[in-house]
Amino acid sequence: MAKRTLKQLEPGEVAHLDRGIFVRKNRNGTLSYGISYLYKGTLIREIIGPTKTLAKQVLQSRKSEIAQDKFKIPKKRRSPKFDTVCDRYLEHAKKEKKSWQRDELALKIAKKFFKKKRIDELAPFDFERFKAARADQVSKSTVNRDLSVLKRLFNLAIDWNLVATNPLKKVAVYRLDEKTMRVLSHEEERRLIEAAAPHIRPLIIVAINTGMRRGELLSLQWEQVDLQSRTITIKHSKNGRVRHIPINKTTQEAFVALPEPHTGHVFRYHGSPIKEVKSAFAGAVRRAAIPHCTLHSCRHTFATRLVSAGVDLATVKELLGHASVSTTMKYTHPAPQHKRDAVGRLDSHQPIDAPLEVVSQSD
Repeated sequence: MAKRTLKQLEPGEVAHLDRGIFVRKNRNGTLSYGISYLYKGTLIREIIGPTKTLAKQVLQSRKSEIAQDKFKIPKKRRSPKFDTVCDRYLEHAKKEKKSWQRDELALKIAKKFFKKKRIDELAPFDFERFKAARADQVSKSTVNRDLSVLKRLFNLAIDWNLVATNPLKKVAVYRLDEKTMRVLSHEEERRLIEAAAPHIRPLIIVAINTGMRRGELLSLQWEQVDLQSRTITIKHSKNGRVRHIPINKTTQEAFVALPEPHTGHVFRYHGSPIKEVKSAFAGAVRRAAIPHCTLHSCRHTFATRLVSAGVDLATVKELLGHASVSTTMKYTHPAPQHKRDAVGRLDSHQPIDAPLEVVSQSD
């Protein structure tokens, strides 16, 4: 660790300090100090605690015990079972992640697959088997999400001193073909709204004109909608930030047309909050004869139309609630006609058969 400070250590990296003293940087940024020493030709390593002073004291004690022939090799602590660590991980995830239910599903499947194995018994090969088995049941993107959860679990298990390494580091995720994100034309939008059941028509209109996520739409409360200032306030967005979405005329008309009273959940069916729209939306798509369309296509449509109208990416990013512009760019896809119009602008600058002006390199 020549000329490097402890702050410069990467998570999971180990550095040797004084003779017999080492330090490991945990995934959460904290440090764990350990000791290493020889006993009858066997190298023994122990993680001691959060301070170098404590590690030095324990190392001195171990050396004294060895010199007095009073030393006994520390019994190796049995690692907990994998499902026990999964339960501990979920307790942590419920406090730290809004999407913890997705993690719970992935771990439920993994616990069933690995049965009663201890966490330190699991090797990269075990997760390769899990990966292949899951790929026979679900999409590769779902498998990748499952592996991501398991990798995070092992990173935390290292911080908790339950395992020394993460076997998922050697397990490659599936390479995915880039999907073409669906953008609705105005004609398709009209057909979709006409084909939709009455209770989800307002939701579709709002989705196309605000770019809100499915969860944001279904959880939207009237207290978040200010028709006077024409603003929707998303208090709990995916990235944890509050964001404000202006209400255009089309969205305002959709809100005003919803039945009274305007309290509680905005989108309801027979007086109860709508909890799921997958089947109802799929039915509307089928009747409207629009291929490869999901509710998320409304969000892509919103973003693409803004960009096509000349709205800058920074503004689109804020409206969508993205953490970075790079994510926003994945949501924006110029329509074929828009691209043709862009290329067509070249025609007005110079005829194809016009002589080209040659500029010398020295200029």
